Amino acid sequence: MKIYNRYKQNTSILFNSLMKILNLYLVHSEHLKNRIKYINTTIDVLSKSARKVGFDVRIKVVKEPSSDFVESNISVFNKNVKMEKEEGVLADEKFDSLITQLNVYQISNIEKHKAIYSQICAASSSEDDIHFIIEDDAIVGQDYLENIEQCFKDIYNNKLVDWDILFTCSSCINQDSMSLINSRDQYKVLLNKSSYFIRPNIASRLKEYLNVYRYNLKTAISKFIWNDKTIRSCVLNKHTLLEGSKIGIFPSSVNNKNYLYQNINYVNLVRITNADTIDDEQLEKAESIFKDLKYLESPDVLHTMGILYFKRSHYKNAKMYMSDACEKLFSAVGNIAKSSEIMSNAINIFQYDQPQLEECKKIKSKYLP
Repeated sequence: MKIYNRYKQNTSILFNSLMKILNLYLVHSEHLKNRIKYINTTIDVLSKSARKVGFDVRIKVVKEPSSDFVESNISVFNKNVKMEKEEGVLADEKFDSLITQLNVYQISNIEKHKAIYSQICAASSSEDDIHFIIEDDAIVGQDYLENIEQCFKDIYNNKLVDWDILFTCSSCINQDSMSLINSRDQYKVLLNKSSYFIRPNIASRLKEYLNVYRYNLKTAISKFIWNDKTIRSCVLNKHTLLEGSKIGIFPSSVNNKNYLYQNINYVNLVRITNADTIDDEQLEKAESIFKDLKYLESPDVLHTMGILYFKRSHYKNAKMYMSDACEKLFSAVGNIAKSSEIMSNAINIFQYDQPQLEECKKIKSKYLP
């Protein structure tokens, strides 16, 4: 199955040339085939909603550079690495703690977004053109279809204009009509960046800022925004798009650790797991929550259950859940690396449950009397 080919052709010729253009950019990694049906549905919904309010929608898929290309040319990309902390007025203890060595998937992700910024800046487009970037784990929920259409409608009718970058994957919930909220009032470090609108002038500046690898993309965009308070960085007050890897539909394909903050059942499970002591009542509650999450077959959920049982000293169950988490991480094309939290904890848990070790101890050594 190919990404959205059936919607690419003959879009602009059907519309009056005076109509506003919505450029919809999709960041995709070809090895993540388990995401294709979801992203096709997402693009279908977004395109229909945007066209309904009057936009001429133009879809552009960005697949390069791939992680394989980055790995094959890693010496070139390593020249961009700068692990030193920022100094002077840009120094920030919180962001300093988030400086990290990037893996090839994270570098690929950064470079794909930069490729989109280059397209935005190179386009001889009208100031009325809108640029909307989504990643291939962005999904739509049936509960938020009305909000998505309202967002497009308000942007088309110039009711939502006071933004330079507008994140639609996070929100500040209130009951007012669709409105913009300063993202800095909600997050110093963004929760995600799986879908956002961006103006050409910000795309140009952000592309230049990302020429240095110091943070992953989410943190880098956050620091870029935090450095310059004149940038109108916003979120909406209504839910629109969700992130599949923050619900549990997919594991993260780039990060070593993943928190499903858009899944309330998972959040409640983690709260129990993080308690200093887990009594029988809490364990029973956690097992009940897990029943509601089991259908996801999420490695992040299974990993959390492994930690829960480990803290209860139920090492056999802990090892079982940790092993299952590793298998699901592999089958769902998640990020597998020795620095992966799931992989590391799975390896460590085996020291607590080694029934074969007791059998080995019974074997008489050939070298000792």
